[in-house]
Amino acid sequence: MLTGLGRALAWMAVRLAASATSSLWTDYARYWTDCAKQAINANLFTSRSARDVLSSLKLSYRQLSRYFVQQTGMTPKEYQMRARIIEAQRLLTDTALPVTTIAYELNYPSSQHFATQFKQLSGCTPGEYRRTKR
Repeated sequence: MLTGLGRALAWMAVRLAASATSSLWTDYARYWTDCAKQAINANLFTSRSARDVLSSLKLSYRQLSRYFVQQTGMTPKEYQMRARIIEAQRLLTDTALPVTTIAYELNYPSSQHFATQFKQLSGCTPGEYRRTKR
């Protein structure tokens, strides 16, 4: 009887340790994802790629990308594109800057590329967005 009880306690200890470990890994992944988001957001107005921005962190891009997808459901590059579009939406709403200027401020190679990406993610062109939000 004691042998069975000992095994039951041992398995309970293993399960508790496993749940604590998975919680620690979730916190670890969340920490690195938050670091990655901060780095990407701090570099929205630069021409640096998501990979280049994240290379300054002390974790491999591959591992950061795994954590990022696990926590957000998107890759760092997708997050960077969405963050740039969100910033563009803010600029379109809050300023009178021309669309071309906003595109170049956010380091798009051309205003056409910016407009195409904006429409893909927002469902409307930058001009339409500005007219409806003002």
